[in-house]
Amino acid sequence: MNFERLNSGSADKVPAMKDEDIKKKIEFEKVPAYMDAYKDAERFLNKNSVAINDKKFVDFYGQESIISDREKLKSIKAERGEGLVEEEGKAIADLVEATILHGLAESEWFGENIRATKTTEFDDNVEGVDIVAEVFDPKGAKESKFIALAVDATYANDLNKKIIRIGQEIRGVYKHKNDKASRSPLASVKYYIDIKGNVKNIKSVPKVVACCDIDTAENIGEKYWGRKDKCVGEVKDKKDLKDEQIKFQILEEALIQLDYFGRYAAKQDVVWSIEASEKYQHLYKDLLTVYEKSSREVDADGEPIIYKTRKMVKNPDGTLEKTSTGKPVVKEVSSYKLVDQGVRDKSFAQLINELSGLDPTLDIRRPYDQLQASVNQSI
Repeated sequence: MNFERLNSGSADKVPAMKDEDIKKKIEFEKVPAYMDAYKDAERFLNKNSVAINDKKFVDFYGQESIISDREKLKSIKAERGEGLVEEEGKAIADLVEATILHGLAESEWFGENIRATKTTEFDDNVEGVDIVAEVFDPKGAKESKFIALAVDATYANDLNKKIIRIGQEIRGVYKHKNDKASRSPLASVKYYIDIKGNVKNIKSVPKVVACCDIDTAENIGEKYWGRKDKCVGEVKDKKDLKDEQIKFQILEEALIQLDYFGRYAAKQDVVWSIEASEKYQHLYKDLLTVYEKSSREVDADGEPIIYKTRKMVKNPDGTLEKTSTGKPVVKEVSSYKLVDQGVRDKSFAQLINELSGLDPTLDIRRPYDQLQASVNQSI
């Protein structure tokens, strides 16, 4: 199988970074341990990405179609530009994307019957889809369901554009100036090979954003990626990321959006409104079962893993306790509330705010409160 490096993120991944974020990113890349983590994540993405000139795609679409799509991709990348800002964000973006892909594909974040794959460079850039999660029937009796994920490292301040695009895709009004034909509603992935090895052009796929902030990415990078004794890119130990807090955050983000976008779709005056809404709601029910099961898992001390969080230790005088190398001392503590109490990172709160702005008449607290209630019953 031919592989090609995804040299850039989705079409809207170019961040408008603040000076302090750029400075922090440069510092990140100067630390050898973090660079090892980034390179390890990059290897994992390379290993799990496929080119649109793969023989299966050429046989299915024809050489002319492949050439046309490569020209479209080239045009979009040229329009976007490939400058310093993108390079500064590349390490964190790849680290977050690889972590989520590994969590879905190897650590059962969305359940056992999930096949997660990295999209081609074309679908990443043109369709705005980074990862496809295929929910399959192990007995093969039912058709697979699909979830499209747009991954966001929210240091990039790009979450707003992704949420707006999903809203436009649901309404069927999203259009890029390079589009020669009308788009189908919801998300599409043109270059996809399903669990049976068949090429599929999957359309009308529910999309959600999977996001975390730069601090979460750094913690995961330091803890797992690039370590020879615990290298997720090379040693696929399902336990590595199965109980990490980012798993529960990504699950909660997906559930909140599946519920919200399902209700949002039902309100639209379009012929596909009900079908789109039902797709979102069916996936919500599937993932809610996974979430409720995960919320009952406890650690060796009997504490719910779902609300284990890391906090910096303070000295009696209020200053941060630090190690001999000057890094803050961090310990794991338990909490029993969601984002309001800081269990999830700041990107989670930003996601809630962005969803609220899409349609202020929809109750954003409804799915959030449902998740809190399901966990409270398990504690």
